[in-house]
Amino acid sequence: MAGSAYGDLDDLRTRLLVVKQQAGGARRLVPVFGSGLSNQVLPDVRELTRAFREAIPTYGHQKFDEGLARAGSTVEQYQVAAQRVELAAGSTQLCEVVRRAVLGACESVRSDQIADFASDEAECRNQVSTGRWRLPDGYRRFAEFFACLDGGVRGPIITTNFDPLIEVALREVGLHTAILPMAGDVLFDQHQLRVSTDQPVLHIHGYWTLNLTLHSAFRLTQPRPGLSRLLDDLLVCSDVLVLGYAGWQDSFMKTLVEHMDRAEYSAVEVLWAAYSNNVDSVREGSLITKLLERPRFQLYLGIDGHELFADAIPLAELPSRPQPPNRYTLLPLKKDDVRHNPARFADGHQPDWPDAEPGAWPMLAAATELHQRLGSVLDADGGGGVVASGPLGEGKSLALRQVALLTARERPNWTVLWRESGAPPLNASWLHQQRERYGRVLICADEADLLAVALRVTQSEWGKPGSNLASLLASHDRLWRAHRIVLGPIAEVEFHGITREDAQAITGAWLAKGLLPSAVAQNAAEEIAEHLSAAAGAMIKHGCNSTASTLFGAVLQVRHGDRLGDRVGELLAKLAMVPLSTVQRLHSSVSVGDIFGGICVLQEAQDPDGNLGHGASRPVLAAMADLEAGLANGTILEVLGREAAVTFAGNRVYSRHPAIAHEVVEQLRAQGELGRICKLVGYAGGRLHASGEVSPPEYQPAYLLAKKLIQARRKEARDAAAGAVAAAPDLLQPKVTMLSVLRRLGDDTDETAAREVARRLSRFRDAYSDTEGFLVEFSHILRRHGQPQTAAGLAVLGLDNRINTRIGDRRLGYALVALIHAVVALRTQTSADGKLDDIPEVAYELLVRIEGEVDAARHLGSCPLDSEKRGRARPRAAGTLVKELHQGLSSYALKALSDTSLDLTFVGSQLDMGELERRARHPIDLAGDFG
Repeated sequence: MAGSAYGDLDDLRTRLLVVKQQAGGARRLVPVFGSGLSNQVLPDVRELTRAFREAIPTYGHQKFDEGLARAGSTVEQYQVAAQRVELAAGSTQLCEVVRRAVLGACESVRSDQIADFASDEAECRNQVSTGRWRLPDGYRRFAEFFACLDGGVRGPIITTNFDPLIEVALREVGLHTAILPMAGDVLFDQHQLRVSTDQPVLHIHGYWTLNLTLHSAFRLTQPRPGLSRLLDDLLVCSDVLVLGYAGWQDSFMKTLVEHMDRAEYSAVEVLWAAYSNNVDSVREGSLITKLLERPRFQLYLGIDGHELFADAIPLAELPSRPQPPNRYTLLPLKKDDVRHNPARFADGHQPDWPDAEPGAWPMLAAATELHQRLGSVLDADGGGGVVASGPLGEGKSLALRQVALLTARERPNWTVLWRESGAPPLNASWLHQQRERYGRVLICADEADLLAVALRVTQSEWGKPGSNLASLLASHDRLWRAHRIVLGPIAEVEFHGITREDAQAITGAWLAKGLLPSAVAQNAAEEIAEHLSAAAGAMIKHGCNSTASTLFGAVLQVRHGDRLGDRVGELLAKLAMVPLSTVQRLHSSVSVGDIFGGICVLQEAQDPDGNLGHGASRPVLAAMADLEAGLANGTILEVLGREAAVTFAGNRVYSRHPAIAHEVVEQLRAQGELGRICKLVGYAGGRLHASGEVSPPEYQPAYLLAKKLIQARRKEARDAAAGAVAAAPDLLQPKVTMLSVLRRLGDDTDETAAREVARRLSRFRDAYSDTEGFLVEFSHILRRHGQPQTAAGLAVLGLDNRINTRIGDRRLGYALVALIHAVVALRTQTSADGKLDDIPEVAYELLVRIEGEVDAARHLGSCPLDSEKRGRARPRAAGTLVKELHQGLSSYALKALSDTSLDLTFVGSQLDMGELERRARHPIDLAGDFG
């Protein structure tokens, strides 16, 4: 095969050895099985075609034969035969033929029992669990290989087969399976797969014990959008191994072709094992032709699935103890020949397992304490745990891995399980199962705040003294804080700052590994260590406390100093060379560098230290590039994790340190690119808000970026607001934000823009819920432009509960503040209208009753009010106060409607401020009006 574009058996075996060496759950193997392997023990399509003919009465044989004669290949004949059985004998009869064929491989069922068993679904299910089965060599050998993979590498298994043979093979090597039949469109989603504690096996054409299986071309080619969405999610960051499947034009193959068109985003790689040695025969009647020229698609010819996992190569090495559960890795790992690259971790990347090996990096004082505290828990036979708690970049993740590996080697009587990303949630049944399987179990998890609720719910299982269950965790301190009291059995070890001995140990490691710039390395080790220790201490002294990273911040200062800007510039230039897509509405191409810029913009503006949960979510990253949400886990995070060392707090993405985020933002500003990135972020937030596909906390930091930026009077607020408007042109709320930004930036186009919105008000989807906010903003704009009378009319319209019957205290407060400012401005212009004499003070009294004195004063800000008039308003009942507003301002409201061409046809001559009166009621109202 020298020089060939296609691989052979040795190539595929070598590739699978690479898969086997993977650890950490970054990528997973998703096997896909067709009927090619099952046919070693089950009838092939020719035999099933004959069985289908026998299942219908003789009367229908002629039409059956005529249909087969018109069909081409044996596969097409099989599909026609199945369709004839459905039409002539019914689906139940078709399923019984399938069951009889499958039961032929069950050694526990005699041949004279097959017909009776085939009509009994319960007995068929029982045989899957308890029966003896003949297994194809390929399945048996595959199961041995699959069992030896780390739990984080084992992805879901997909099969077009109806039989249970792959489940039986996995059961025999100790892997429990979850059988997931999908004859129609999917009845479950990625979340349900994730929470499965057993190995998922997806039967995408149905399952033999059910009364619905797919055989005919008509049914196999029907659109299955739910299946397509599920497969899109499953294939992200996966190595897909296809065996015994011809690539016929069914819904799975169509989805695979569509997904491979976006392979550079999803980081999927397909390893297609074809039985034939001839590429032309592989192409025939198959969609493989469309895949051959796609990136990340590898074709291997001459692959016998039964020989692929044969004993001739060290693919399968069954361990002496049970395999780890789904998405967990058993520690300690076998030491494969993996080259350690210490510079990656030194530059801020998440640690890999080689970084945690003894001698790779020093164990710092906090890590040593973590190890000692864990030892006390294990000595007491469990019943608690320890958590490394601290800000981003304090070395928690490395310490967690160091202690986990050390414990696994020191205490062979404890089974140490490392929880990978995407592992199913903990529950009491699962914990009990692991304890029964292993005895003493230590569960290790980074980002443990995501597990906190499950730990609280299952505390009665693991928290009892001597429970033989323990936990080793790491979490951002602010995220863990809410759980400290209820999770008392889990002791907290603070990671914040370093000792002088730590600084000396880190310096020694840097010098030994050649990781310091020459200008720094020429200094004495003691001097470098002193610099590192002082830098860390200074951060705490100057107010960083528990919100900023002392360790990694100090590392940046010592290793890079004034060159941090150069490093960031090089990184941005490199990431800009990785294109993603074009956002049509913004007429903008997007690169991975732009996504990283968006992460840093959100971090700098909304959550510098990663402790508020306001960083960039995965849906926001995908929406920035107009990609499907699942693809954010592909190339975007893969490249950013590899090149930019992004990190996570909870389920949000951040740069490794606030100093890096700040430097990125400043460089984008200097390059004139910051506005474009802010527009992309605003666009992502607006798109997700408009779609309603994700919960508000996922998108609000991006959607509300303009409001955050305008508080600092940043001109980029206009760009962020424009992005949200472009993403949701039929929504009013983003336009209100844009108007606010224009006004606060002093942009005189704000009035023209507001009048244009006013004329189209009822056309917006959210007009009912957001008109009040628009009226308040329009009022502020017109007051700024010297039109206080119209401004007062708009503000009082905002108090009319026909605008929005669900108007609440905050919105009433905004309208009252706008009203007070407008009438005060109007009162200073003219004294002719006596009806306005007490209106600002009356409105302020209502504001105080709704919000309280402190908040009312804070929201109103600087605005001259008459203390004597305030005194007259204070004892009056709410009804009286509202009546005064009504009498004084109704005419202003009507005139404002006319002057602004406001699209509010339901407002008549009488205002309705009943909701304002109800919410402003005061104890004085019980006694009547004494004013």
